[in-house]
Amino acid sequence: MTAVAAAPGGAPPSPPGRTSTVVTAAFDRPFGFLAVHRETRLVLAAGWVDEPR
Repeated sequence: MTAVAAAPGGAPPSPPGRTSTVVTAAFDRPFGFLAVHRETRLVLAAGWVDEPR
């Protein structure tokens, strides 16, 4: 014989520190970009796009 206990509730809350963000961008003109190391603020890569598709 198997016993099962039920309790009212919902989905467990999301763990702290976990968030989702949706970002939408339209690249319709020239732009520059940098890739920066967050801790040291050292620039790892840089570039320029003249004609985005």
